[in-house]
Amino acid sequence: MRISVIIVAYQGDKWLPKCIESINASSHHRIELLLVDNYDSPCLAGLKTPGLTRRIVKTPRVMGFAEANNFALTNGGCDSDAVLLLNQDTWSESQWIPQCADILESDQSVNAVSPIIKQYDNDQLDPNFETSVADAGFMPQGATPVTVEHVPAVALMIRTETLKAVGPLDPIFGSYYEDYDLCLRLNRHEGRIVIATDASVRHFSGSASTTDASRRKRSVQIIRNRLIYKLRKEGGPRWMRLLGHFGRDLPRNLLRGLLRTQSSQPISVTIEGNLEILKLLRRISSKKQDELGWRQYLDQIAWH
Repeated sequence: MRISVIIVAYQGDKWLPKCIESINASSHHRIELLLVDNYDSPCLAGLKTPGLTRRIVKTPRVMGFAEANNFALTNGGCDSDAVLLLNQDTWSESQWIPQCADILESDQSVNAVSPIIKQYDNDQLDPNFETSVADAGFMPQGATPVTVEHVPAVALMIRTETLKAVGPLDPIFGSYYEDYDLCLRLNRHEGRIVIATDASVRHFSGSASTTDASRRKRSVQIIRNRLIYKLRKEGGPRWMRLLGHFGRDLPRNLLRGLLRTQSSQPISVTIEGNLEILKLLRRISSKKQDELGWRQYLDQIAWH
């Protein structure tokens, strides 16, 4: 099985050498490494990749996670049997890439597979990964793949023919929830997403949110993107759900921010996140308009 490994590099000099070193351990596999120079990663050209086919593509501007990965996918990333979307802030001591590829090869009902995602410097589960598999009866031991509803795209391997059918990451999200949205489409394509329980990758969660401004931006995006994902997942009349959001959820969240309850957001962040929702209201309030916007984007990037 030929595998395209796509890594989006964004100020990645701190992370990339260790990430690439762990991929080199699987160089006996048919891996084509596609590095995306998205912003300020001078180390890219000097990375050592013995035994791997390597190519670097540069984005025309700084892009969000979704759009940067799509740029790679439409510039040779789909010329393989499987696509591996891999975060730059990951590393592994295991032969996890062949293990995930073996699952795709042996079981045609599997659309995508992820290894167990652990924290970068210890054996605890990555918080986002742990949340996503909490309802799946996941056990970190054993060799039987576990089916899940969704999983973070930290190290997600997808069958290329399926990815071509369901489409890439949706840039309406920018970053956060774009991977869950992709999983939603993968699940609707008569297949499964599984965890390879005998493979693992370590991930530094939140490496891109290192300043107050970036953390605030992340919180705003999560407020907006969580609602978009919820509208797409739950179905039904979207205007009713939007009325419930603005008439019930928004006042409650503003009150929680005022009272500074646990896990609440500052009032200014909640307001900014909902202003971002209003900017997209014409599209997301209608399933028809939402699907039209999606199809227009696919045409724009000349998706397969």
